[in-house]
Amino acid sequence: DSGFVFKLQWYFGDPSSTQNIVECVDVLPHIYILVIAQRGSRCMFFDINKGSNHDPIQVLKGGSHPWFIPDSIAVNQDYFAVAGRKPSAVFIWNWRKGIRLSS
Repeated sequence: DSGFVFKLQWYFGDPSSTQNIVECVDVLPHIYILVIAQRGSRCMFFDINKGSNHDPIQVLKGGSHPWFIPDSIAVNQDYFAVAGRKPSAVFIWNWRKGIRLSS
């Protein structure tokens, strides 16, 4: 067993822009999904099999809060939640359909 092996490097925009700062990451390895939450309540879902040079398969935005900072995310095969601050909020989606269920 070789343990962890570096496979891909992912980029999510200009790192000097605060809106591109990645605050949270989660992976659903059994369905090959990478999820990131950036400042401003933007969350993106990527197909790991396609690699880092492809567009996200889903982009969700919780609202118009450019200063929102995600503190944690939780994702399963159907639902996604992000909790954060500035302002304090929790957003829940059916991420496959892109439907926000609550905020």
